[in-house]
Amino acid sequence: MTKSARVIASAMALAATISVANAQLAPQWRNCTGDLNLDWDLQIRNCTTLIQSGRETTGNRSIAFINRGLIYYARKEYERAISDYSEALRLTPRSVIAFHNRGLAYKNSGQLERGLSDYNEALRLDPKYASAYVARGNVYNLKGDKDRAISDYNAAIRISPDKLAYYNRGLAYYDKKDYDQAISDYNATLRYDSRYALAYANRGLAYYDKEDYDRALSDYNEALRLDPEQSTTYSNRGLIFAVRKNYDRAIEDYDRAIRINPKYAIAYFNRGLAYANKSDHDRAIAEYSDAIRYDYKESDVFFNRGNAYFNKKDYDRAVADYGIAINLNPQNASAYFNRGLVHSEKKDYDRALAEYGTAIRLNPNKASYYAERGSVYQIKKDYDRAIADYSEAIKIDPRDASAYDNRGDLYKIKKDYDRAIADYGEAIRLDPKDPSHYNDRGLAYYNKKDYDRAIADYSEAIKLDPKYGAAYDNRGNAYSAKKDYDRAIADYDQAIGINPQNALAHNNRGLAYLNKEDLDRAIESYSAAVKNSPKYANAYDNRADAYVEKGDFERAIADYSEAIRINANRPTYFVDRGDAYFAKDDNEHALADYNEAVRLNAKADWAFRYRGIFHLYSGNGAKAVVDINQAIELDPNDGMNALWLDIVNHRNNLPSRLAESAKQVDMKQWPAPIIKLYLGQYTTAAALAAVEEQTGRTKKDQTCQVYFFSGAWAMRQNAKEEAVRLFKQAASDCSKRAKEWQAAKAELKALGVNP
Repeated sequence: MTKSARVIASAMALAATISVANAQLAPQWRNCTGDLNLDWDLQIRNCTTLIQSGRETTGNRSIAFINRGLIYYARKEYERAISDYSEALRLTPRSVIAFHNRGLAYKNSGQLERGLSDYNEALRLDPKYASAYVARGNVYNLKGDKDRAISDYNAAIRISPDKLAYYNRGLAYYDKKDYDQAISDYNATLRYDSRYALAYANRGLAYYDKEDYDRALSDYNEALRLDPEQSTTYSNRGLIFAVRKNYDRAIEDYDRAIRINPKYAIAYFNRGLAYANKSDHDRAIAEYSDAIRYDYKESDVFFNRGNAYFNKKDYDRAVADYGIAINLNPQNASAYFNRGLVHSEKKDYDRALAEYGTAIRLNPNKASYYAERGSVYQIKKDYDRAIADYSEAIKIDPRDASAYDNRGDLYKIKKDYDRAIADYGEAIRLDPKDPSHYNDRGLAYYNKKDYDRAIADYSEAIKLDPKYGAAYDNRGNAYSAKKDYDRAIADYDQAIGINPQNALAHNNRGLAYLNKEDLDRAIESYSAAVKNSPKYANAYDNRADAYVEKGDFERAIADYSEAIRINANRPTYFVDRGDAYFAKDDNEHALADYNEAVRLNAKADWAFRYRGIFHLYSGNGAKAVVDINQAIELDPNDGMNALWLDIVNHRNNLPSRLAESAKQVDMKQWPAPIIKLYLGQYTTAAALAAVEEQTGRTKKDQTCQVYFFSGAWAMRQNAKEEAVRLFKQAASDCSKRAKEWQAAKAELKALGVNP
């Protein structure tokens, strides 16, 4: 917040009398007039001579005290002035001017009640004394009683309208934020005195607060033309340039204000704000510190210095300044909020939440407070509270597109994609030129497997921002999901062209090449991913998969190991490495990895199934039965669990449970055709026919499974030659990452056949 300052004139000129009791005046009266244009010391000496002469009448001595009091008042020697006016009143108790002038001295020495009492007495003695009404109005104004002040100014204007009555009434109306009436009074002031610089300066301030910056600037210019030594007006004019973002011009005006008044704290403060807006935080801090040094110790200066420290990431100093700002003004919600931002940056989220809570309690109508607290709840994975806060932010500011977008992100995390899409749609309606909203909605459609709509949204994001790398990357993922790998690769190429260090795009391009079985290019892309992001565990895991496909198990194991070194809490990495060890007949290491995968996620049915398959082909059928039973207990709807349980039960001479297990499986989905084969409802040919409608990688994987399970079924029928043919087909055509490839090789080995 910038700071403007009002320019206030003296309430009025002091009155003095030169009437004397007789026509024969002492010569000293020529230099005891209270005329501020005459030498002050000379006047004090002459008035003192007259007072002490013993030859003057009581009335004349009273006048001498009044006139000497005027000089003391002008010299700001208020106690001496009060003493002289009091002596005048002792001599002439009904002197209206003495009461009036002593009231001014009391007021300027901070004794407002005594000043008020003297003005009351002056007006009791002379109810038509307009200057006393103005003076009393000024005291009421200082006491914050604007209505009484205005009433007194009104009385003065009725009796004897002049520029000071209008001017001071304008100041009172300004304080009441009645800017139009204040401007009207300043206009009246200028009709009495068109060269009254202070009236222009304060009228400019009223126009500024009405955001009529052109008129304000015109008035400030005229005020400075008439009186170029007004430091406050330079500072106020600087505010207009700051509002217009012309910070260099603003700084020039603050410089002038400070040259005129080197201790002008508000000018230092405003100059600090200008430097802050220029992102020159070091200079801003220096200016705020100077403002503080010159006794501007308001909450807002510490608050803004805290902001500068925050922008410099000097969080400890920022917290200290926000703390001082809060101590000076415990109702400063912004200071609590910004201190919360510091705690968020320091990842002290509980403290951040406490600060945001206080800010909201102090100002419950600030949408950004709720939104920021919502973001912290999101980090803490307290999604329901985060949604509640974003909802409150939207309630306060229904046109905040970012709040809708952020709430959409949370619904997406909770897999409530329809609500997410609705929120992204509202964000788009409010801000249709922001490509991120389309990108985010595209992600929600992608998660709903509505790839065409996802692609349409990503395309719109790219249209709005052709350099939006993430949108290209995401559209590539959607094309990959549609098995349109060439278009996917083209999009990943675009993302990489925009940012060659985009490890995610390199990784995703590697996946597309892998699905096209272009293993060398896949490895090349994964290598680029890990080069640009050495801690990218998934890229190592994916490159290992490509090495597996090439049969290079040593390199695969090295990459799986690197992925595990980076993230030892991912069970899939251990299963993948276990499979590679198993393919190398390193059963000890394979079992250790399968065990670790189960330990890391004891609810992962696939981890138990894979370990069970390992046990089956490493000669431990009993453990295989235990593991596959655990897998089907964890997920009875997975048809692969049902099939493998049937195989291990058969190898262990246990009764089949497939018919019972099949009741839990969706028989319209894969691998229903293989289950039907085992239930005697399908032939191998029928199962293969069911695969024909598939394409690409899916077709290859499902065909592989038909060959393997058909081979196992042929073994049960004692059709060894058919079994060998089918197992060989699986060993030849299956992906080397498929369990069925490993199982087919193990079956052939058991049959004494070279795979």
